[in-house]
Amino acid sequence: MTEKPVRVVVLGWHDATERHLRSIANFHAAHGRAVLPFLSDASGSLSRQRGFVEHGEKLAETLAAAHAKEALPIVFHSFSNAGLWSLAGLLDALAAHHPALLHAHV
Repeated sequence: MTEKPVRVVVLGWHDATERHLRSIANFHAAHGRAVLPFLSDASGSLSRQRGFVEHGEKLAETLAAAHAKEALPIVFHSFSNAGLWSLAGLLDALAAHHPALLHAHV
């Protein structure tokens, strides 16, 4: 069975490190998926009023740039509360700044 190409956005948990996300990214890459791993800035985001909104906006810009280079359907692989909060911020930012990307490919 051949999988269709997709981009997997890996959203890490609080205190996850690049080493942690690298093993998950390697799993997806071994299955032929393009991977964008993101570390959660849970501590910083929780300490600012618009923390996860700002974090989501940064993630949205990175995702939009990757999508502009190669348009692929997007799958989110989210971990824990911090990953879910990052996903919520990302989806809000996509809806506000890149609605075509959100509605066409997620």
